[in-house]
Amino acid sequence: MNKQQKISSVLKQNIYFYGIIFFFFILGLIVLSQIDKGDAILFFSERRTKGLNGFFTFITKIGEHISYVLALILLLFVRFRKALMIPILGLLVGILSLGLKGAFLQARPFDYFNKHGTWNQIETVEGIVLLTGPSSFPSGHTMSAFALFSFLALSLNKGRILNFGLGIVALLIGISRIYLVQHFLVDVLAGAFCGLLIGGFCYGLQALLVKPFNGVLNNRILRSKSKEMQV
Repeated sequence: MNKQQKISSVLKQNIYFYGIIFFFFILGLIVLSQIDKGDAILFFSERRTKGLNGFFTFITKIGEHISYVLALILLLFVRFRKALMIPILGLLVGILSLGLKGAFLQARPFDYFNKHGTWNQIETVEGIVLLTGPSSFPSGHTMSAFALFSFLALSLNKGRILNFGLGIVALLIGISRIYLVQHFLVDVLAGAFCGLLIGGFCYGLQALLVKPFNGVLNNRILRSKSKEMQV
């Protein structure tokens, strides 16, 4: 099987994850072409409820460090080489996120609406500390979520329910950044795209570690009786 066939096979095996993500990108780009920069934030600001506030406050935390720790522990039971990718993935997310933020220097929503004199139109979520400064583009939380969950979808490959669920959680984390007035829609879309690239890159990188070190990295905490090595 050549490289192109392998990529096609991986995409087909994870069609439910990438299907929901593809739909998100198409819808997001259509919406982005029809609205002004801050309109998505205004949309959510006008529709806040106590339940949604609590839900998105919780969801956004899934894109933070705890998910990396849990993913690392989980993958130790799958393959050591896949678990090894988690810190590498996190490092790549941090470097790319900081690099792009420093290159584009886009104002956070708080600064943007203040500059345009429309901050009084925004209803914020209680308990959320609003970030400020020229660090809006892209969304680091979204990049992190899409990188981690795409890598998990590829690595676990446990069927459509899990893949669909991972895709939904990644989407909700991205949406939470808009709902909580931390990022614009364009920031979230860019973060999601970069995250998918990192997730795919790390999956390809771990596949190269099947044979090195006498196959040690292909082991797991709970060893299977099968000697077959899986990619």
